[in-house]
Amino acid sequence: APAPAPAPALAPACPDALPVAIAQARARMLRSILEHEADRLSRWRHVWTGIFSIAVVGQVGLAQWATPDERSVFYVSAVKATLGALDTPLFSARFSVPLQGDLSPCADLSGLQRALHRARQREAKGIAWYQYLPGLGVNAAGILYLGIVHDMWAKALVGGGIGSVVGSLKLLTQPRGLLDSRSDSGVGIGQPWFTRVDLAVSATFARIRFRF
Repeated sequence: APAPAPAPALAPACPDALPVAIAQARARMLRSILEHEADRLSRWRHVWTGIFSIAVVGQVGLAQWATPDERSVFYVSAVKATLGALDTPLFSARFSVPLQGDLSPCADLSGLQRALHRARQREAKGIAWYQYLPGLGVNAAGILYLGIVHDMWAKALVGGGIGSVVGSLKLLTQPRGLLDSRSDSGVGIGQPWFTRVDLAVSATFARIRFRF
């Protein structure tokens, strides 16, 4: 008798007996959310890299017109801006969206849920309190250098204060749309947090939100 034909390979079962059509819809939604958030992070990195790069050029240019005593202030600011221009594209939050390939809808959804978890971790890490420390350390070093070596404490403190504010603004404006929800399916992830500058004022509070 002829050997029976082998049974066709079955696609991985969806968790909790999730219908394939729903798995496909959730996968499409999660992929769209992840791609949109990755694009927002990319725009944020480009904007801040551009800001720091312009600051480098501006500080070096101003140094050429400054007095010899003040030139060191502009050069220190240029060094700090250079570090910001290098740090932003190299070490700021980023993540990749997995390719769909030939995966089944359920396997695709599972991979996207794992990617969502990793992306949330990276967004949370990007705005953690310890991310402020390198910037504060660099500005503190600039203050000490200008104060001790050049005896320019007042200008050193002003420059260090401005640098600390700019560094904090960079972190505060990092997109964090994936932190708005804890649903692994993507349900509940709302409108991206940073897409424009919005000022809301009421009788009890005023709120400014910077959005990318």
